[in-house]
Amino acid sequence: MANSVFSDWPITKKLMWIMHGATLLAVLFASLLFGASETFSFRKATLNQIATLSGVIGTNSTAAITFEDPELAGQVLGSLSANQAVISATVFLTHGELFSTYHAETDAETQVPAAARELVEAAIANNSSQQRFNGLKFVDAVHPITFDDEAIGYLHLRTSLNSFVTTLQRIAAVAVIVMLLAVVVAYVLSSRLQSAVSFPIQNLSGLMKRVTNDQDYSLRAEPKSGDEIGALMVGFNDMLKQINLRDEKLAFANQELSDAFDETLSAKEAAELASSAKSDFLARFGGEEFVVLMPETNLDSAVVAADKLLKAVEECEFHYQNSQVSITISAGLAQLREDDSTESLFQRADQAMYRAKQAGRNQYLVEASS
Repeated sequence: MANSVFSDWPITKKLMWIMHGATLLAVLFASLLFGASETFSFRKATLNQIATLSGVIGTNSTAAITFEDPELAGQVLGSLSANQAVISATVFLTHGELFSTYHAETDAETQVPAAARELVEAAIANNSSQQRFNGLKFVDAVHPITFDDEAIGYLHLRTSLNSFVTTLQRIAAVAVIVMLLAVVVAYVLSSRLQSAVSFPIQNLSGLMKRVTNDQDYSLRAEPKSGDEIGALMVGFNDMLKQINLRDEKLAFANQELSDAFDETLSAKEAAELASSAKSDFLARFGGEEFVVLMPETNLDSAVVAADKLLKAVEECEFHYQNSQVSITISAGLAQLREDDSTESLFQRADQAMYRAKQAGRNQYLVEASS
C-alpha cells in the first residue's frame, strides 16, 4: 500500500523525500555508530580504570590482610572517597569471608551487595577477575589481591555509570541537533537541485500529453543535458520522427492505392461495358461489387460473357508504386425463374459469387441447381 502511494507521487515530491530520507538515515546511522563506539570505548576505559584502581587498593591492603587488621584495611578503602564514581568497596578473604567494607556517603545501601558475593565466588572458583554491568546504573568488578603471586584476598568495587549516561545524553542531543540541521540543509539543497531532474521530465510529460491530445507528431523535445534524461528526449524525438515519417508514407500509399483502385474500377467497368450487349445494364451494387443485368441473354450466353470478362480483366495491366498488380474477378451467375423476386434472384447470384471466392477466386460459378 505504501509503495503504491509513493509510486503515485509527483517526481518532485519523490526526489525531495528520497533526499530527506537518505540524509536522515545517514545521520542516524552515523549517530548510532558513534554511540556504539563511545559505549565500547567507555566500557573498555571503565574496566581498565577499575583494574588499575583495584591494583592500587589491593597493593595497599596486603599489609592489613597479612596482619589481619580490618581497621587498616578500612582506612585504605576510605581513600576511595576521592573518586566520586566509586559507590562501594569490599575486601574479602580467600574463602569469601568479609574482611572490610566501604560505602560512599551518598550511597544509602549499607549491606554488602549480593552481586558482590556472587562475583567473589566466581573469582575464587575461576581464580580470575570478574565484571558485571548492571544496565546503565553501575558496574561490579572483583579482582584478586595477591602477595608473592598468591591470592590472599579479593577486592570488590561497585562503580557508578552516571558519567557514561551523561555522555550518551550529550551524544543524543548532538545527534538530534545535527539531524534537524541536516533536514534544513537537505530541504534547501533538494529544492534547488531536484529541478535539474524533475523539470526536464515534467516538460517531457507535458509534451507527451500535447502530442496525444493534438495528434501533432511534428512537435519535438529540447534536450538540455547529455545524461540519461537528455538521451530519453533524443529517443522520444526519434520516435516522433519515425511516427511522422510513417504517417506521411502511409498517406502517400493510401493516395496511390486510391488512385490505382479508381483506375482498376474504370478499367473493369470499361471491360464489362465492352463485353456487354447494348441491352444489358451495369451498376455498382456496393463497395467492390457490381451487378450486370442481361435481360436478353440465357444462362449459356451469360457464361460466355463471364469468360470474356475474366479474360479481359486478367489481360489488363495495373500498376501500383511502379509495380504491376494482378487484378482478379470472382463472379456468380443466376438465371431468372418464374417464381423469382428481385431479392431471391440477387441472393442466388450472391451465393454463387461467394462460392467462387472460396473456390480460389479469378473464376465464376453458376447458381446451384435446385
